Amino acid sequence: MTQPEFAGVMAYLAAAVSKPVPKETAAVYWDLLGDLPVQALQVAARVAVLESQYPTLPPAGTLRRLATEALATGADVPEPAEAVVLVSRVLRTLARDRGQALAALPALVRQAAEAFGWGRLRDSTDWNVTAAQFRDFYAALARREKRDRLLPESVRQSLRQLAGPEGAKGPRLLGDGGKADG
Repeated sequence: MTQPEFAGVMAYLAAAVSKPVPKETAAVYWDLLGDLPVQALQVAARVAVLESQYPTLPPAGTLRRLATEALATGADVPEPAEAVVLVSRVLRTLARDRGQALAALPALVRQAAEAFGWGRLRDSTDWNVTAAQFRDFYAALARREKRDRLLPESVRQSLRQLAGPEGAKGPRLLGDGGKADG
């Protein structure tokens, strides 16, 4: 989004609350929202104004959450119960071909299945227990993914830098010291 487009959204919000937005406040909002597509921020501003009980400027976090929700397709972060069904389906049809099975899963479900342990899923002797464990494991990953999407890229980069090289490695596989399983 360009700064003139952003200024238009801020002018819309200022008109909605009948108060001018101080330049310092606009600068903070630009820092936190400027990486979003203008259409998503426009939708977020409209929804925030409609949902607000009081004529106040919506917090930047609220606008960011609403904008990222507007951008989300829903299919890229399935709900935990749906993730279990997807894994169960590929286990029934493609369990012997790990690569093909994982390729058939949405990205986050694939990441969770790899981190949880493909062999652990495939070789489960009590699917109900394993499915419940995987559902909880996936739910934690999905919450983190949704939270991370709320952060501007500049904040995500800062967090990666703070985490150092260990934080950049991604999730470790459970129970195997980080080695892949088959």
